[in-house]
Amino acid sequence: MDLSEKRSIRKYYTRISLIMLMLIFVFHAVSFAVVNISAGIMGGGFTSESLKAGKAMVKQNVYMRTLASYAFPIAGEIAAIGTGLILTNCGLKEKLRPRGFTGKDFLTSFALTFSLSTAAALVSSVIMAAVTLIKGVGQDDAARKMVDSAMLSTENNPLWVDILVYTYACLLGPVLEELLFRGVLLDALRKYGNAFGIVAAALMFGLAHGNYMQFLPTFAVGLVWGYIAVKSGSLIPSITLHIINNSLASMLTVRLTGSFSPGDDIYETALLFMKDTPLMLMIMFNVLIRMGCIIGSIIIAVSFFSSGKRLVSHSEYSRQRTWKYFFTSVPWLICIAYQAAKTVTSLNF
Repeated sequence: MDLSEKRSIRKYYTRISLIMLMLIFVFHAVSFAVVNISAGIMGGGFTSESLKAGKAMVKQNVYMRTLASYAFPIAGEIAAIGTGLILTNCGLKEKLRPRGFTGKDFLTSFALTFSLSTAAALVSSVIMAAVTLIKGVGQDDAARKMVDSAMLSTENNPLWVDILVYTYACLLGPVLEELLFRGVLLDALRKYGNAFGIVAAALMFGLAHGNYMQFLPTFAVGLVWGYIAVKSGSLIPSITLHIINNSLASMLTVRLTGSFSPGDDIYETALLFMKDTPLMLMIMFNVLIRMGCIIGSIIIAVSFFSSGKRLVSHSEYSRQRTWKYFFTSVPWLICIAYQAAKTVTSLNF
């Protein structure tokens, strides 16, 4: 590979970084500006005291809270998808047709999705427990922080906000995220190797959540959904699995969130929701599904690797490890560093 081709690859990676930069710009920069300007207006000024008072008013205002929590993520994802469609020829319309995916393939992907997300969540919990011990944070505070950071909250919301919460979490969010991360972004990144494209898109998917407790599980399922998007050539399977995953999580987490109140002892609260029969049934159903998926995934993995098959095909670019030019693209390094910092700092209790 000559110098001009290396420069061309690096230039290509730099150009498609605009997809993630657009998401960050709308989701974080624009929302930060709008929230702070609103806080200044509501607080009567832009001094630190006025902004602090204004932000408290913003949080109490259901319209501003909803705008910050849902409108900006939706706008950011739509803007990033539009940017990707302009920069790439991903053929998004063709990817929205169901093809090349059998019922057996779907069950396999279902098992891998829930087994890997479960394993990743357990690893995340162990790391959080270790951080809690090292920092000397109270167990109640750490547990409540973990619940608040990863779960839906419908407390004191008007009905229209609750409808928006569930619509975004269980339908609109999964569709937009799949169009963005497994549609335009994965398609752009896999130009120089399928394996790298799948891993890089999954990494950005995990980091985009900006939350430590969600990073590893979303990265894990991102690998599965990226793989099936490449193998099938369709986004329908990953969209379907994403909707199922989020819907099952929402059914459980909204009930759990309602079980925790400020000042409650975490163990007393645990005893209370263990007596909640519908909640316990949902927990048992969730556990049984995940245990079955873990067992099924082990069988699938042993069968697959013993046959000597490859997960994804290699290309000339992947053999030459052209992915390393991705990591010499300054815009991508900025994207990764910024989102990694937000993910890590979410561990601060």
